[in-house]
Amino acid sequence: TESKDVEMKEVAPEKSQAELDALTIEDIKEQIIILEKSVVSKEPRFVMRVLRQLASTRRRLNDSVLRQLIKNHQSDSYDFKQTLLGYLAAAESEDKPQYKSVISDVYIHMLTLVYLLDSKRINDGVVCAQALINKVMSVNKPSMQALGARCFFYYSRAFELAGRLHEIRTILHGRLRTATLRHDSEGQAQLLNLLLRNYIHYSLYEQAELDAL
Repeated sequence: TESKDVEMKEVAPEKSQAELDALTIEDIKEQIIILEKSVVSKEPRFVMRVLRQLASTRRRLNDSVLRQLIKNHQSDSYDFKQTLLGYLAAAESEDKPQYKSVISDVYIHMLTLVYLLDSKRINDGVVCAQALINKVMSVNKPSMQALGARCFFYYSRAFELAGRLHEIRTILHGRLRTATLRHDSEGQAQLLNLLLRNYIHYSLYEQAELDAL
């Protein structure tokens, strides 16, 4: 019987957590570059491209990844930067600081909020969400509209998980009026859905029906 040579396939060693974190950071840095491109080109499709990756990105977030992103890729002038760092365990940072614009500041803030909610740190999430929305409402740029709409979704989610959804109804109404005046269709759709969810949560069906008209 002729012997058969069995080819042994080399099995690639599993990547360490540090290596996986480095890959995640590189991916998010690429996303930041795309967000910056949307500011320059005034093309919202670039923002939507980043947001479509969010489900994959959020699964890879951890303290180390977010701390490095905040420390090196969020502006020192960003009001909530030190508070965001305070939510996360200390980690060494290898990147050189590369500060970007307000859209990347807001994106990294939103990622931190998503991580807090996924980690069941709801009280921290509410404080983080309020600061995020304060920033979003202070910026009037077309490139921020799609990202701002997604920020409002997580803002509402934080308050819903905290059992405080009623507290944000007035803010959602005010922002819907602003989005309408600015012809922000992405924001209008998101805010209307959030208001309807808010009313239905408290069984305010008549008010929900009026808002839907």
